[in-house]
Amino acid sequence: MRDALILAPSGRVWVEPLARCLGDAGLRAQRVTATEAEAVLAGAAPRLVVATPEAVVAPLLQRARSEGALLVCIGAARDDHCDEALAEPVLDEHVFRLLARHQYIAISGAERAGLADAILRQSFGDATFAAELMQALVTATESDLDRLQAGAGSLETLRSVAHRVKASAHLADCEGFRRLAQALETAARGGNAGLADAVAEVFVPTAREFLAMLLDSSRS
Repeated sequence: MRDALILAPSGRVWVEPLARCLGDAGLRAQRVTATEAEAVLAGAAPRLVVATPEAVVAPLLQRARSEGALLVCIGAARDDHCDEALAEPVLDEHVFRLLARHQYIAISGAERAGLADAILRQSFGDATFAAELMQALVTATESDLDRLQAGAGSLETLRSVAHRVKASAHLADCEGFRRLAQALETAARGGNAGLADAVAEVFVPTAREFLAMLLDSSRS
């Protein structure tokens, strides 16, 4: 099951840019047609479903919503059938702010559960080395969060912290977080203050959750 589904007919100009943006946020997005949606949604509900106004009212999507999927409409919201609406053109900044409003964290359940094993693999099975690496990641993440707080949204601070976090997320096998860090680094390096600020609204809570995961794992 993909993390995010985009249900839209072919030819909608916002589909590919939206899929790319969701990927940058750490969500694996898949576009499906109405005929494909039933089979795709037969399993567990994804974290996010994006659909056109005529589709959000479908019982299939309402069921996914009731099972925990965030249902987003592209265009005017359809009464209370969706959780959010994004106007066209769909801008990356708006997507990240929407995710932040709904407290999206770019770390999956599988990544949480596999953290200790990921660190052990990086340590070549050496438990002592793994404990040292875990502590190094804790220290680095604490430092990164302190720098973000002190930097007050400085693009250079965002860029440098995001660059460092990419390595930490990779070591912990948290691919969604790594992709999010890359998105933040790219926006900050490009001088796009609005987008960098929007990405940071997701990045900072994710970094805090990453630190909490590391601390929990180091104590167990």
